[in-house]
Amino acid sequence: MSTITHFVAFRYKPTTSDAEKHLVGSSFLALQDQCRHPVQGGQYLTVTGGRNNSPEGFAKGFEHAWVVTFASEEDRAYYLDRDPAHLKFKELAGTHVEDIFVFDFEQGVF
Repeated sequence: MSTITHFVAFRYKPTTSDAEKHLVGSSFLALQDQCRHPVQGGQYLTVTGGRNNSPEGFAKGFEHAWVVTFASEEDRAYYLDRDPAHLKFKELAGTHVEDIFVFDFEQGVF
């Protein structure tokens, strides 16, 4: 099995300030260091992300996006439903985010 790629994009509430957007964005990136594997205790995901800068005009109001990579479906399942750092982050994001777009895939599987 190849890696699982988890794409996430946020559209913020109109009331969300730039400082709050920065907090959410930097907090998402910090998950790479905060999330720990439940058995091995080490880092088990990678996170990259940033602000939309596409000139194409198809962002549909989504301002920030991230790509999270997992070695297995089991790692993704733990992250989504049980990882304490991720669960805490979801509480923070929920106060500022109006809409979320998520798209997961396994490399090369069509």
